[in-house]
Amino acid sequence: MIYIILFFVVVTAVYDIAFGKIPNWLVLAVYITGSTYTFLHEGVQAVPGMLVGILLPIVLLFGLFYIRALGAGDVKLFSALGSVFGFQILDVMLYAFIFGAVQSIYRILKNWICKERIHKIPFALSILGSVIYVVFYG
Repeated sequence: MIYIILFFVVVTAVYDIAFGKIPNWLVLAVYITGSTYTFLHEGVQAVPGMLVGILLPIVLLFGLFYIRALGAGDVKLFSALGSVFGFQILDVMLYAFIFGAVQSIYRILKNWICKERIHKIPFALSILGSVIYVVFYG
């Protein structure tokens, strides 16, 4: 079932690249799939960790959302992924920001070389990279 969650995150990244936003229906699909996976895989004892995983990104990333450094869809996607990763959502967030830094450096260089003025990056791509890293290597 983790592959279904990975599929939804891939679709989310593609959608973010194509349209510059993350639709709520995809985030809801991750919430439902993630919660179901966690509940079936670990049982009732996983519920507190799952709830902490859902709330941590909202609490920790609200400031970045408030100053418009991060989109609402990105925060909601982190929260939805928290239903799967629990406390490990902190690892997902850390790696996403590392991948996001690399993505930002690429964007800065591309803007400088090609004389473009694009300031937004599809952060869901960095989230996808971090999810893949944590699932397979973390």
